[in-house]
Amino acid sequence: MTDDIATLILLPLPPSAEDSARRFAWWKCVAGKCVQQGEGDDVRDAAGLSPEHDAPTIILLLPADICVVRSHQMADMTAPQALVAARMAALDNSITDNSDLHVGAALTEHVAADDADESALDQRAHHVATAIVARAELQALLDDCRAMDCDPDHIVPAALIMPLQGEAALRFGLGPYAFLRTPDLATEDDPALRDMLIGETDCIDISDDEVVAALGGLSARSLPDLRQGDFAKKKESAAMEPRQKQLLFGLVAALIIVTLLIPTLRMWRYQSATETMTSETIAKAKPLLPTVTDLNSAEQQVDAALLARGAGARIFTAPTAALFSLMQKVDNITIRDLGYRADGTLTAVVAAPDNATMNQLLLPLQEQGYVITATQRAEAGGASVIDLTVRG
Repeated sequence: MTDDIATLILLPLPPSAEDSARRFAWWKCVAGKCVQQGEGDDVRDAAGLSPEHDAPTIILLLPADICVVRSHQMADMTAPQALVAARMAALDNSITDNSDLHVGAALTEHVAADDADESALDQRAHHVATAIVARAELQALLDDCRAMDCDPDHIVPAALIMPLQGEAALRFGLGPYAFLRTPDLATEDDPALRDMLIGETDCIDISDDEVVAALGGLSARSLPDLRQGDFAKKKESAAMEPRQKQLLFGLVAALIIVTLLIPTLRMWRYQSATETMTSETIAKAKPLLPTVTDLNSAEQQVDAALLARGAGARIFTAPTAALFSLMQKVDNITIRDLGYRADGTLTAVVAAPDNATMNQLLLPLQEQGYVITATQRAEAGGASVIDLTVRG
């Protein structure tokens, strides 16, 4: 228990036909002292704990009538082995079906884990306390606690809250319950059975003030904690405060805006640079091509002027593209040579199996508006070979 975090201790009260909800006795402890206590089914409000800001350590105490405590002495084994063996022994000694029971185990203060390192706890006699409770009973109590927004961090037997005083028996009360504890026993105090249970052992009556003081310093570390296994508390992520949510949403919105803004600005810069270059190009073309209004018309007029002069890239690329495009549509035609003259004439040596096949290339080329000449060559074997010239 720390000075900064409160500890809230809950003890379920016996069910009453008059109460619709389970009632709890509770104690609020701060800095090792009990500062407030009460009874009811709305513990948080009564203890002045805000669900939004206060997160106390919550310990649920189980009465002896629903939680059976046993003491085990385990020799010649390690501490982890002793804990496992004690759990198995506790189940073996129970008359209820094991599948209906839940067991917790802990080394007692005789050999507490804080008092020795792992090597010192190895291969020696261990005193282990076990606590057994019915699963259905434990689940019902957890549901009642959660209904009050008081999900326990630890669940321990109420009969073990008082530290032992040597070999003496301790008799104490907590809420409506009475308990009896010895080094080997922790159970409900029944006057009819007391002498049989403790014999002639000295019995010390613990005052209510001493019990409350013990609650202030209660730690679940050396007690069999049932908040384990199937009933282990699920860790929940801390809820964000409204201010944190606003900050997170703001950061996400800013990130989205920046992510969209960067490509938008980059696109605007490229568009602006393109428009500037286009305007400069058109301005430079105006003296030579007065009717130019945009890049497409400028390109068309430049190509036309170059074509008229027998120059320009289109003088080679256009007829070459037309020639190869038509060749793909006619089978068994090959080009043996391809050339280009300074006057803009495309030259080629074309071979085909016969004249009919050759005409399937030449006639469509003429129909596309190209001026062609075809000079027949003599070729052995009857193949048709021509020297072809093409001008746009």
